[in-house]
Amino acid sequence: SIIYRHQGYLPGDESDILKHITDHFDSQGIKYSSYNLDKSKDVQKKDDVEIDL
Repeated sequence: SIIYRHQGYLPGDESDILKHITDHFDSQGIKYSSYNLDKSKDVQKKDDVEIDL
């Protein structure tokens, strides 16, 4: 069954989606570690990209 349906995406929706997930975990008694969305936004990936046209 569908508990929560999120349609589309806008920047900032992460906190709303995370709230629905953690609320569901809480209601089911599922243990989880806290997640800091602000910290994950500060991480920058350093990957090399090569483009051959």
